[in-house]
Amino acid sequence: PFFQVTPWILLFLIPAVTMKMISNETMEKTSIILLTKPIKKWEIIFSKFLASCTIGILSIIPTVIFVYSIYQLSEPKGNIDIGELIGSYIGLIMIIGCYSAIGIYGSSISKNTMISFIVTLIIILLLLFGVDLLGDLYNNSLLKYLSIISHYESISRGVLDSRDIAYFISLIIFFLSISTITIHKNR
Repeated sequence: PFFQVTPWILLFLIPAVTMKMISNETMEKTSIILLTKPIKKWEIIFSKFLASCTIGILSIIPTVIFVYSIYQLSEPKGNIDIGELIGSYIGLIMIIGCYSAIGIYGSSISKNTMISFIVTLIIILLLLFGVDLLGDLYNNSLLKYLSIISHYESISRGVLDSRDIAYFISLIIFFLSISTITIHKNR
């Protein structure tokens, strides 16, 4: 159940972490200092993405203690599916990266941090469940493929399919790219 609940917890944690990444700098006028430095805009976006991913990954690291205790207490000792466990953690890392990229985009399109949080939440919910529901409604396999939850569930079963990894990486690249374009256009 932990790996089924964690995407919901991250749904609120990651947007809360990323909502001030860019919008707060715009409000406090510190973005002027940052953007005048000899740093490319995509490097700024990518460093903020790495910072939010680091916070997200650090938030799930304590759960390894839980895994270790289950491993030690199971009968016979070590009677857990390691492949599924590793796949689930890889899926969580992919979701953290995806949510972080969407959060950076949400923060780049608004100066208000609460609007950034809400926009991020809406985009994530649309990609998490909205396109899946539309795919079921219209019996469209392309819309079902665009759902985050279907790729996460696939990875969580312990099957590392290159299509799932490519989906998450392309989603991350897409949102980081449009964040860079948005910052370039607004500044």
